[in-house]
Amino acid sequence: MTLGLAGVVIVLLSVSSSLGLFSYCGVAATLIIIEVVPFLVLAVGVDNIFILVQTFQVNNNTLFLISFFVYTKIT
Repeated sequence: MTLGLAGVVIVLLSVSSSLGLFSYCGVAATLIIIEVVPFLVLAVGVDNIFILVQTFQVNNNTLFLISFFVYTKIT
């Protein structure tokens, strides 16, 4: 659960930092940039986080089973 929450926080921080960087460079923030882009980035970012968390959970269990079987065959 904490890995997923950290992924959402990273996505939110990336949106806020990109808006800050572009405003520092003098790019005018339009209504679409302020309203649409954060939700679009959040949707894509959270989807990728779900995929990464699921892959991590599957591989973590697979690596545990492989190491368990290797350990039992060695001993």
